[in-house]
Amino acid sequence: VWQCLLGIVIVLPLSFLIPQRPVVMEWQMFSGVLYLGVIATGVGWLLWMAVVSRVSATLAGMSSLGVPALTVLLAWLLLDEWPTQLELMGTGLILLGLFVVNWPSRSRKS
Repeated sequence: VWQCLLGIVIVLPLSFLIPQRPVVMEWQMFSGVLYLGVIATGVGWLLWMAVVSRVSATLAGMSSLGVPALTVLLAWLLLDEWPTQLELMGTGLILLGLFVVNWPSRSRKS
């Protein structure tokens, strides 16, 4: 919730300062807001809560950091967008970081 409120505090003043077209109140706008507000956000949060109830919050949180790497992979496979060398290096660093963070501890108990 605080992220949404912070976004409003930052974006709302900018919306009055930057010239833009008037808002057209038609069914496309309402269906877009309904999709973003209810389906994308609501269902996304319900799925996230289902994941967190099944695995630890630490594992779920760390694994969610792999989304950018998965996005690069899916863009390549589904949209035929070839990643640049920098994107591949960044994806590799993300995956390496996730591997290191999620690696089981090997400390011995005395």
